[in-house]
Order: sequence, then structure tokens, then C-alpha cells
Amino acid sequence: MGYSTEVTESYWGVCHKDVSVPCGIKWCQGWGGIPYPCGTKWCTIFVPYPCKKYRTVTRYCYRFSSVKDDCKVLVETHYGCEDGREYKWTDTCFGWVTYYRSGVDVCFDEPLEDLGPCRGGYSLPHGDVTHNPQWQDGVAIGGFVVAPLLGEESKEKHRSDEEKMDKGSIKFSPPMQIGRFCILCFTGKMLVIAVILLCILLVIRWIFQLQFGDP
Repeated sequence: MGYSTEVTESYWGVCHKDVSVPCGIKWCQGWGGIPYPCGTKWCTIFVPYPCKKYRTVTRYCYRFSSVKDDCKVLVETHYGCEDGREYKWTDTCFGWVTYYRSGVDVCFDEPLEDLGPCRGGYSLPHGDVTHNPQWQDGVAIGGFVVAPLLGEESKEKHRSDEEKMDKGSIKFSPPMQIGRFCILCFTGKMLVIAVILLCILLVIRWIFQLQFGDP
């Protein structure tokens, strides 16, 4: 569901300032009605300049217990789970990585479309129990969701794990699973950087060969 809130944001706009500039010669009447220059004529112009302005806007915010970030080249697709409901939005990125985050607060210009219950492999990791908190005064007070697409044996195991936890405690996913996502994330970033550096070296070598010939 999310919630709406009024926020004041700054943005860059155009302001104008009144500036007096010389724009001609002031003429006076002399002896015998003969005009003569007696000063400078001043005019007022409006000079535009960039300035910071402020406005009040409505933002639609969500407190996601679990978020999947899926970057494919330049487009990043996000799936978030809030109170057992799944939402989707897109953003820009660079690379090829997929990973999960927990406890994410995000605000948008428009409300997100409700896609239905949270799904494993989308807003929830496959085969995992993800915390689905009920919020009270900004504090999570408990509740869990079993990711769909789990086998009966896995569900029983997760139910047993949930019963062992104290009420109000928070569990996201096993550390090894999150660690694996993070390793993939960093490995993907390093791979992208390595490819970019290799391309730069190849271009430099090609330019060197054009200028000086083959070594």
C-alpha cells in the first residue's frame, strides 16, 4: 500500500534581476533652444540567472522488507515486497548484476502498481523466509512471509525456524545466501571494469599502430 507524504524539494530554475544600464545620451535645452548633451540616459533591463527554488510536492513512499535489484546493461528492474504485496519499478544502471537488499525505504512521484503477493525469485529470494514487518511508530514489530514456489519440505523447515524465533525479531535470509548475492554483485562489477579497461588498451594499441606502424 505505501503511504503519501508532503515534502519540500529544491530545484534549479531561472530568476530575473533588475539592472540599470546606460542606454543613450541625455539632452538638455541650451541658449536659444539649442540642445546639448548633459548626461547619460539609464534604462532598466531584466537579467536572467540560474537560482535555486523550492516547491512542495507529494511523494508516495514504501517500506520494503525485501528488494531485488536486477541490472541488465543499462536498465535496472526492481521488485519490492511490502506487507506481503509485490511492486515493480525501473531505473538506470550500468553492468550485469542481480542481488537482494532488506529494509529499503523508497519514495516515488507516482504510486506503484500492486502486482499481487510477493513471489520467490522476484521480490523474495527463492526458497527463503523473508521478514514482512508490521510497522508501528516507525518500528518493525514482526511477521514473516514464506516465498512462493517452495516445496512442502522447505516450507515445513521454514515454519520450524520461524517458531523458534522470538516475537518481534527480524530475519531476512541466511547469511551464506546473501553473501553469495554480494559476491556475485562485486564479481559482476569487477568484470565490467576489466572489460572496459581491456577495450581502452586495445584502442590505444590500435592508435599506436596507425601512427608508428607495427612494432
